[in-house]
Amino acid sequence: MSPALLSAQVRRNLRALLGGHLITYALPLLTTPFLARTLGPAAWGVLAAAQAFALLCALLIEFGFDLSGAREAARRQTDRAGLGQLLSGITTAKVVLTGAAALLTLAAQQLVPVFREQPLLLWAAFGWAAAQAWNSLWFFQGIESLGQVTTVDIVLKVIGTALLFMLVGGPADAW
Repeated sequence: MSPALLSAQVRRNLRALLGGHLITYALPLLTTPFLARTLGPAAWGVLAAAQAFALLCALLIEFGFDLSGAREAARRQTDRAGLGQLLSGITTAKVVLTGAAALLTLAAQQLVPVFREQPLLLWAAFGWAAAQAWNSLWFFQGIESLGQVTTVDIVLKVIGTALLFMLVGGPADAW
């Protein structure tokens, strides 16, 4: 497909989406070796377990809204009231699902020995999962307005990565 066939708005959104995905995949390539070396095998293993649990919580809270919500927002682009209803409905569902994920995290803290020993790490992972799942990129993707929100997303990820390099100095910093 020729670039001339794509509107300027589609090209801007495509660049924003590609830039966001590039950063999302590139930053872990920098942080993973650093964390593995700095934390050591034991703390790195605990962190990996917490990250795996966080991904499960994020999937629970997200519940596929990044796909279905974006599609529905695209259908309702010109209907402000419909967009408001969609945003309200998905937000309400995410509040309920976040509560369910918090209960699951509380149960994991009691039942999983490594999480019982490291509750701060577990709840930090839950916080990351909730923040990840509450990302509103799906909405802006649906209404085809990705430029500013993707820029904010990239800037926050870069700041978070910089803070990680500055604040993690040893195994006790896994949280």
